[in-house]
Amino acid sequence: MQTSLLVFFDEGMVNFLKQDIEDVWGFLKAVYGTAAIVVGLDKFTFLLADWTGYVSPLVLSVVPLPASAIVNIVGIVEIAAGIIIFSQWTKIGSYIVSAWITVVALNLVMNGAYDIAVRDLIIAAGAFVLAKFTIIKEKAVQEEVHHSMHHSELMKMKPSLKSVV
Repeated sequence: MQTSLLVFFDEGMVNFLKQDIEDVWGFLKAVYGTAAIVVGLDKFTFLLADWTGYVSPLVLSVVPLPASAIVNIVGIVEIAAGIIIFSQWTKIGSYIVSAWITVVALNLVMNGAYDIAVRDLIIAAGAFVLAKFTIIKEKAVQEEVHHSMHHSELMKMKPSLKSVV
């Protein structure tokens, strides 16, 4: 059973909450979309870091590619995820970033970089929150459309009710 926000809050409060959701969602979308693209591009330029040093020896022993090729593939995935976040598929892109950064954190654990792994898990959690905010935003839009349709149906019925009285 789905309950409308209007049951708990007046319409002004609902509009205020919707604006807060929109603000947080927009901020997270901008941050995670931009960060994914910038960090992905840096896998080719190495301006921020020498990313090859973060590839664990276990990954290098399993994947038959040099660290530089692995880093380039990671960069392509990150750029694609950032573009997806900026598209109409924000939720999917956010889940990709969340899962991807979790995998990166596991790689860092295998390298003994626990401090960076914890930071990356926090980043992954934020991307997951963006996906959840996207769902909340989509539900709010659906509810608004449903409420608007219901309101317009009532307004259409109003003249016929007057003729009965």
